[in-house]
Amino acid sequence: MRVDILLTWVGARDPFWDNPRTGKRQEPGPILALLQSRPFERMYVLVHVPIDRHDEDTDNSFAQNASRLQRLCRQRFPGMNVRQCPVELAMPTDYIEIYRAVNATCQKILTNEGSRGDKRWFVYLSPGTPQMQ
Repeated sequence: MRVDILLTWVGARDPFWDNPRTGKRQEPGPILALLQSRPFERMYVLVHVPIDRHDEDTDNSFAQNASRLQRLCRQRFPGMNVRQCPVELAMPTDYIEIYRAVNATCQKILTNEGSRGDKRWFVYLSPGTPQMQ
């Protein structure tokens, strides 16, 4: 049996957002909108964690968004396994830092998933900064 796996960043519009263009409140964010139209057996959610957590300008809103998303997925898509993957970054716009951190995280994911060829990987690039995409 083939297993479809989604890899994505959690974004500021996940799991819901208020759309100023349409005036709709609590519209599904990019990830929930995708999941409503396409099922996956597993999802890995990359979560930006600021390295300097003591900085007054940093918060854990992405971690909170990821946790809310994970709870909603348990309710709405009970057959899907959702795993959060923290990615520590000092600068979420630095290509080199992002590449190194994401590569290390993805290598761990691939090791944990094993090498069996029964998996199809999908990467959703909508959430995250342009550099993360």
